[in-house]
Amino acid sequence: MGKRKTKYTMRADGRIVLSETINGKRKYFYGSSDSEVEQKCRDYKAALAAAPRCRTFEQVADDYWEDKQSEISPNSFSGYHTIVERTKDEFGKELVDEITPQEVYTFLKKLAVKGYSQKVITNTKAVTKGIFDNAFIAGEISLNPCSGLPPVKGKPAQPRKRADAADMTAVDDHRFDSNISRLFFFILYTGLRRGEAVALQYKHIDKKKKTCRVEQSCAWQNSKPVLKMPKTASGVRVVDLVDAALEVIPDGHDPEEYVFFPDGLPHKSFLERRLKEFQAAAGLTSMPHAFRHSFASMGHTAGIDPKDMQHELGHSSIKMTMDIYTDLEQQQREKVRKKLNKHVQAQRKKR
Repeated sequence: MGKRKTKYTMRADGRIVLSETINGKRKYFYGSSDSEVEQKCRDYKAALAAAPRCRTFEQVADDYWEDKQSEISPNSFSGYHTIVERTKDEFGKELVDEITPQEVYTFLKKLAVKGYSQKVITNTKAVTKGIFDNAFIAGEISLNPCSGLPPVKGKPAQPRKRADAADMTAVDDHRFDSNISRLFFFILYTGLRRGEAVALQYKHIDKKKKTCRVEQSCAWQNSKPVLKMPKTASGVRVVDLVDAALEVIPDGHDPEEYVFFPDGLPHKSFLERRLKEFQAAAGLTSMPHAFRHSFASMGHTAGIDPKDMQHELGHSSIKMTMDIYTDLEQQQREKVRKKLNKHVQAQRKKR
């Protein structure tokens, strides 16, 4: 029996093999005839052409979030998740290798036009870059479209406002109404962050020494309360308590009980609802953080050294405290200017 003829290689086992370099890789197709191996080669190329070259942005973003969320602190969890969802809404079903730097830049500019803050835009760019990094590592793109983009300016950060005199008076008048009113009052006269005050237990209060030990904070992940270290390392501190703050701390409680939440740490939705209810009942225009700034204002007015106030507030740097003090001083100078201007105008009319 004569040997079969073939354009390709005949193996010892009688099979024909067609070899071809496809997309930079050597590929082998086996069969019993030239037509069979040629058909297998055509089918393989057709399948490659029909298959997506890479994942969609949404798929890459989901994988990024699956890995990233375990690294994120509870306080940052919600913000990160919101940004990931925002990017998915923008780029969704697009293949990652088809998204251009111009598209990403346009996306960030749209956020600026909508009035988002500089911080939100900067964080959005960082998260978007992280998602594309995931695709770059997987070999789906050769260049991250976020790289080299010019900065996009968002709305400048607004300084935190302190509660006005009317709100401070209302909190003082209603301090014994409920656990939430006690919480507002305590923040006003200690400057604690909301999460720090929520996580406060009776074992942290020393009435004899008139101090409060801040060593934990409450954050929320998917609305569920989570105990964590304070916002910064300097947040772990012993705070001096003025007599007013001690007024709303009753005696005779279990050391492990939470001072303002005897039934245990609240879910975020429950806490937000209770805060808004008290705000409406007392006629407040400010939420807890504004009273923290009111405490800083009292320290400035009382002539407390910024370094000492930095410790009381748990700021990570003296600059944060000085920013508050500087803002207060500028406001005071503006009041002086207005008074002086009014006086000068009155004197000129008399002439």
